Formats: sequence, C-alpha cells, structure tokens
Amino acid sequence: MTQSNKELWFGSLFRIAGYGLLVISFLDIIASFFPTHLGNPNWEFALVKSLIGNFPGALIGVVLVFVSETNLRLFKLLSKACLVVTVLYLLLLPLGISSAVRINQDNQRQFVAFTNQRLLPLQQLREQLSKATTAQDLTQFLTRLNPQGPPPEITNPQATKKQLLAKLDTTENNLKTEIAAKQSDTRLNLFQQALRLNLEAIICALVFFALWRSTSRGSRR
Repeated sequence: MTQSNKELWFGSLFRIAGYGLLVISFLDIIASFFPTHLGNPNWEFALVKSLIGNFPGALIGVVLVFVSETNLRLFKLLSKACLVVTVLYLLLLPLGISSAVRINQDNQRQFVAFTNQRLLPLQQLREQLSKATTAQDLTQFLTRLNPQGPPPEITNPQATKKQLLAKLDTTENNLKTEIAAKQSDTRLNLFQQALRLNLEAIICALVFFALWRSTSRGSRR
C-alpha cells in the first residue's frame, strides 16, 4: 500500500468515526429534551448537565471530520456549525444560573416545611407540659410519652417540669442544628455544581469558537 493510499484509507476511517460520533452526540442531545418540562428548574439543570456531558463526543467527532473531510462544502458547513454550537453553549450560562437559583429557592421552602413538620410534635408537647401544674398532671404527661414504662414518682412538680422543658429545648435546638447543617450542605453542593457547569459551558464555548476561527480561515484558502 502506497503512502497516498494509506492517507486515503485513514482519512476514510476518520470520517466514518467522526460522523458516527457526531450522529450519536446529536441523538443524545435530542433525547435530552424529552420528556420536556419547561419551567421545571430541576429538568432545566439536568438538561444543562446533559448538553455539557455530550461535549467530549461531539468535539472528537468534529475534529476527526475536520482532519479527514475532503468535501469543501461540508467542511464549511461544519465550520459554521461550530459557531452555532458556541452560541448555544453560551446560552446555557443564564439557563444554568436561573435553574440553580430556583432550585435553591425550592430547597429552602422544602426545608422550612420539613422543619415545621419536625418541630410541630415538640411544640405540642410544650403546650401540654405548660398546662401541667400538679404531680398528677406531670405523671399523666410522662405516662402518655412512655405508656410501657412504670408510672414515675414525682416529688417536686416544679423542678420536674423545669427539667422536662429543658429537655424539650435541647431536643428542639439539636433538631434545628441538624436541619440547618443539611440545608447548608445542600446549598453548598448546588453552588459547586452550578459553578462547575458554568465553567464547563464557557470552556466548551471557547473550544468550539477556536475550532470555528481555525477552520473558517482554512476554508477560505
């Protein structure tokens, strides 16, 4: 096999591989839009992830086609497509930021509702305890909390009530601290994901812009 035949053979392989990767990437991108849930921040955030995740395959496919395509018209068309893709990746920036902000707002509302739900039983216990003034009232209160245990003996109702209120305060504070920590971790994780996606979108846009600049110059020769 001569050197010229080898170049033609490798060029054919590169074109097949390149167009194959581009078709697969295109199908994956189309599939990312279905089922469509416009206005849903979680779906929009997942869409941004998916589109950026298709970058490596699309990039390799484009490069393989560029180094092997002999049809000047197809070469120019693919070069212009790189500019379009650049713009599309830049458009992912506001979509990613907007969806992340709305996801964070939804998370905050969910944490507020969850906190209120977890604190409600403690508030009810506090109300019941505030109405207990005698040893008999406190005994009934503690028996309801632990019906399987033996009836407690209460000699000092005021001291017992004070201890019980202190335990409720401790339990409530620990619960709030635990939920606040989870809320902070969730917010930080979302921020890190959004920051990474935005940086990756910028990198994707810059790479395809550089491809367009390089190939558009070459196509004019």
